[in-house]
Amino acid sequence: MSKLPRIWRLPDGDPLLLRPIGPRDKGALETFARGLSDASRYLRFHAQVTQLPANASTVLTHVDGYHHFAVVATHPADRAIVGVGRMIREAEDPSVAEIAITVGDAYQQRGLGTVLLRELVDQAPARRIGVLRAYVLAANVGMRHLLASSGLPLSERESGTMDLDLVGRATHAA
Repeated sequence: MSKLPRIWRLPDGDPLLLRPIGPRDKGALETFARGLSDASRYLRFHAQVTQLPANASTVLTHVDGYHHFAVVATHPADRAIVGVGRMIREAEDPSVAEIAITVGDAYQQRGLGTVLLRELVDQAPARRIGVLRAYVLAANVGMRHLLASSGLPLSERESGTMDLDLVGRATHAA
């Protein structure tokens, strides 16, 4: 399992701090969500939203690290969030966690999504999560490509959205 926090550098050399999300990130998360393009918000939330729903930022930043884990990529100097990867254990099957990855528009296609996905995969075994499941709109070509290029076994089911199960390194830990 990778250690957090840590610095990760974009291919152009810009440093980003990868660390667990926390309650102090509430305002930064709200700013991040508002700063996403309409298209990015739609692909992430599967609906047209202009900001996070009331109390959502509190729920999304007050995580326990086991049932709900999230990592943020921030600028080390100003703490501005530029990407978020999260996994939330499904109540009906605790060995499965739904994942979501959101990358700010200016950081898309720069490797950050891959790093956030890798972090979730690395963190899953310590939480006894064997399947990472992403509910992805068919139109979300970027996320579909990210998951397909992960190198992990992948299964697809069509049900209005694409349910993609990542299995492999995210196996049950003792």
